[in-house]
Amino acid sequence: MAQPEALPPWDNPDKLPAWRPVVTPALREHRWPTRRRAWHTLRNLKIKSPATNTLIELSLPEWVLEILRGCDGTRPLRAILSEASPPPHHSRLSRELHLLYQLALVNFLPPVTG
Repeated sequence: MAQPEALPPWDNPDKLPAWRPVVTPALREHRWPTRRRAWHTLRNLKIKSPATNTLIELSLPEWVLEILRGCDGTRPLRAILSEASPPPHHSRLSRELHLLYQLALVNFLPPVTG
């Protein structure tokens, strides 16, 4: 019997940082803007998809771009954001990442156990 898909715990601030983000094919070849250490500064990001003939324009804080840069499915959010100071509030983290998830730009893998 097939197991239901594991969904990220959007409403649980203690569990979400253990999940591992991974970019979808829409972002695999994307070139990211140069990194800045002003973690809460808003940055503009344009994502073009010739396959679906779409253009998505987003205004995201630098820490979200840092997640996208490090989003390879091996490291948990907690590790990717370890340099962000101050770290984003859990409600903002959940809101921003849920948007990327809904836009099919990122997926989340459950924490590694054992």
